[in-house]
Formats: sequence, structure tokens, C-alpha cells
Amino acid sequence: MDPDDIASRKGGRASGSTAYGTTEHVALLSVISEVPDSFNASESSPQWEAVFKTMVEQFYLNKSVRSSSALHGHFVDMYSAFKQAIRQLSLSPNNKKAPTVYVNGDPEVEEYLDELDNLLQSGTKKFFSKKWWSREVVAMFFPLHLAYSAEFGSGKQSASWLSEKSSEHKSKFETDQKNRLDELARKRKLEKKNNWMQQRTGSKLQRLPPN
Repeated sequence: MDPDDIASRKGGRASGSTAYGTTEHVALLSVISEVPDSFNASESSPQWEAVFKTMVEQFYLNKSVRSSSALHGHFVDMYSAFKQAIRQLSLSPNNKKAPTVYVNGDPEVEEYLDELDNLLQSGTKKFFSKKWWSREVVAMFFPLHLAYSAEFGSGKQSASWLSEKSSEHKSKFETDQKNRLDELARKRKLEKKNNWMQQRTGSKLQRLPPN
């Protein structure tokens, strides 16, 4: 896509969505893959600043084509559509689950990417413009998605595990505390009963007549 052609169209996250194309997306994903921690970076982060700077210098050729916020918002929309397509495949009659590891050239991975690409280019509105997608774009996006999902999933799992363990320890402490209190109450009740029996026995002995 010619940057001059982009500049001649409407800008913005919604109205200019059709201005985006696969050539720009290939460039963007290539840059994101080279800038560490930029895949899920906020628009104000230094990582995204580095991504946009590289896009301006290498793709837009220092022309005022898009703003940083417009490109970032577009990428958010793009990733949202990508995840929706993955979810839709998993809910299809074939129950097509996404591979958990990306191996370039692996038949199972390639078959999945083919189906994902076909779905994204089906023209369904929730996947935005089919001009956004190509087999190359999907193949570049997928390993970035897997890497982010693995990192996020691991952190989420760790947090969940810690929360679960904390709940278990709290529950065990409360149970042990209750058992200790119940045992103490039982001993006090038994001690009180024994004292009462001893007092009663002593009183009876005092009332017995001498031999």
C-alpha cells in the first residue's frame, strides 16, 4: 500500500478503518515482533513509541499519515477481531482448537491458519474489513498471540494458584482454631463436671454417720 494513498483517505479508528490494508499490517506486525514487550503495550508506553517511530521512518517515510493513537487503536481493534475468530473456530461443529505451539510448516498449524484466514476474510462485520487480512498477516499474528497468551496465562495461573492456596491456608487455620476452641470447651466442661462430682461425693461423705 502506498503511504500517499493512505494519506488521501479518512483517518481515525472507525471511519478510516477501510484505509488499512495487508501491506501496512505486515509492516506493523514485523515491527512489533522486533520491539520487546510492545504487543500489549499501551499507547503512552515507550514500547509503542518505538513501534510508531519505526513505522514513521520505515513505512510512512516520515509523512504525516497516521497519528500514534489512531494506529494503536486500530491494532487493538485488529487483535480483538483476531481473538474473536479464534473463539468462533473453537465453537464450530469441528471444535477447531488453536495449536498451543507455533511450528512453521507443521501440517496441523498450517491447516489451522488456513481455516483462521478463511474465516477472517469471510467478510463478517465483526472481523472488520476483509482487506485487513491475508494469509501472511494471520501467520505473523498467530505466534505473537501465542507468546502473549502464554505469558498472560502463566501469570494469571500463578495469581489464581496463590489465591487458592491462600484460601486453603485461611480455611485450614480457621478449622484448626475452631477445633482447638471446641476441644478446650470440652475439657472445661469435663473438668467442671468432675469438680461437681467430687464436691457432691465429698458432701455425701460428710453426711454419713460415724461407725
